Amino acid sequence: MSPFINKKRLLTYPILVLIALSSVTLFNVIFADGWYGRIGGFIGYDFLSIYAGGKLYWTETSDLYNLETMANLQSQLAGIPRSGLNFFPNPPYAALIYGLFSFLPYSSAFVIWTILSVVCLVISTWLIHRYLIPKNLSDNGLTLVYLLVLIFSFYPIIFGLQNGQNHSFSLFLAAMIIIFSIKERPGLA
Repeated sequence: MSPFINKKRLLTYPILVLIALSSVTLFNVIFADGWYGRIGGFIGYDFLSIYAGGKLYWTETSDLYNLETMANLQSQLAGIPRSGLNFFPNPPYAALIYGLFSFLPYSSAFVIWTILSVVCLVISTWLIHRYLIPKNLSDNGLTLVYLLVLIFSFYPIIFGLQNGQNHSFSLFLAAMIIIFSIKERPGLA
């Protein structure tokens, strides 16, 4: 191993990155001005399109992909300017599932979505550690806790949580597909 890349740095840097990313994200959210983060950006921007798409599915399905209707609804829901439209990029059957969140107030739905996302990330990490990590990595110190640190110190994970993306659910599904494929359960995969 080179003098720069050594075991101590490999173990310490992800923890430092996790602390830094978490601190900046918490600062951005705690001191936000409404839905706009203190550092900038709209918190939950992607979730807004998910929530609005789900709401339209249950109320005005024919307008699910109408940009004018979507812009008006997002403006009403979160005060985002109509020029800040985030379109609904998913097929209608996804809106059916996302629509279940639309029966809750927007802020409550976002909090529940974020909690479910974190739970999916933790379960996915456990599944990856249990079934997919090679034994030699586990034997050399890759514990479940350290794998959680690695996952949560990965900037796209933190960014996705702050924006309400569905990346954690995708990771969970991908892990399950791989595990069922390895276990030769193609029907479940």
